[in-house]
Order: sequence, then C-alpha cells, then structure tokens
Amino acid sequence: MADLVIEPLLMMVNTVLSVLALVYPPKNLVVYLSDDASSQLTFYALTEAAEFAKTWVPFCKEFDIETRSSLLFWQGKWS
Repeated sequence: MADLVIEPLLMMVNTVLSVLALVYPPKNLVVYLSDDASSQLTFYALTEAAEFAKTWVPFCKEFDIETRSSLLFWQGKWS
C-alpha cells in the first residue's frame, strides 16, 4: 500500500475480508499487509474491516455463501 490510486483501499479491504472469511483453520492463517506509505487512512480502513468481519464471516457461514468477497456479494455476483 503506497499509492491509493493504484491500490484502492476498497480493493485492499475486500481482499483482507475475503481472506479472513476463508474456510481454513484460523490458527494456520496469518495476513500481512505492507503499507509503505504508513497511512492513517489504511489503518482506519483495516480497523473498520476488522469490525465488519465480525459480522461478515458468521453471515457467510450461516448462509453458506461461497464467494466470500463482500464486494462481489453486494454486486449480486455470489453463489
């Protein structure tokens, strides 16, 4: 994360949410994000994504949503 034009925050947040929603043992999954610009906006976006994940991940599991990308879900491109 260095250039918000090339790497939009929404894309980064959706990628992180998709990874967090994977059907994978949580103890074996680690997500690293390199923010070269050390942006407070990136930190805030990830904080909000973490809060949303507390609702999103159980929602995906409860309704058996396989496409765990929230962006695709809200666009209606999910199964």
